[in-house]
Formats: sequence, C-alpha cells, structure tokens
Amino acid sequence: MSKSNKDLIKQLGKAFSERDIQFVKAHVADDVNWNIIGMPVIHGKEDFIGVMGMLELECFPEMSVKNVIAEGDFVVVESTGNKKSKEGKITNPSFCEVYLIKKGKLKELRTYIVDTSI
Repeated sequence: MSKSNKDLIKQLGKAFSERDIQFVKAHVADDVNWNIIGMPVIHGKEDFIGVMGMLELECFPEMSVKNVIAEGDFVVVESTGNKKSKEGKITNPSFCEVYLIKKGKLKELRTYIVDTSI
C-alpha cells in the first residue's frame, strides 16, 4: 500500500504546483484536514481547494523535493523551496509534510515550515 500512496502524493504534488484543481479534488477526502503548524487548521475539501486557489499569488514557492518516505498509510516529504513575496523579498523555506492516506484519498496533511534564509 505504501508504494501506491507514495505515487499518489507525488501526483498530488505535481497537480498542486500546476494548479490542477480537478485532480486534487478527485484525490482529497471530503473531510480532509490540513494543519500548517502555527496556523489555523484548514477543514474540508472546499477550504483545502480554496487555499490552493490562493497559491496563485506571487508568494507560492518553487519546490525541490529531497526525500519521499512511505510507510503504511503515511507518506513524508522533505523539500526546500524559494519564494518571492509581493514586496520582492526572497526567502528559502524548508518543508516537512506528513500525509495520511485513507481509501486512496488524502485524509490529513501536517506541514512544518522553517525559513532557512534567516
């Protein structure tokens, strides 16, 4: 199961970066929770997709995946990125994301972000 979960997360990452909302909608549970640590939890598919729509803003980071590790229903992705704020400031965040897959759909996502440009 973890191999197909790993593949699903890779496909979701690609769809997310390409703003392929239809693919994301088809592979996210209706009751998904996204906890970006330090921010309010995003509940439900519509809010998850709404946040995805906001990522069309200038601040969406370019990502470079370092590791993808899968075990059972969990997939962990370690990545780095760079982003440019609306004000033109460039930062280099590092991410660790923990995905929970249930019945072939993303059920829960925890995102840890560290700004390594400090």
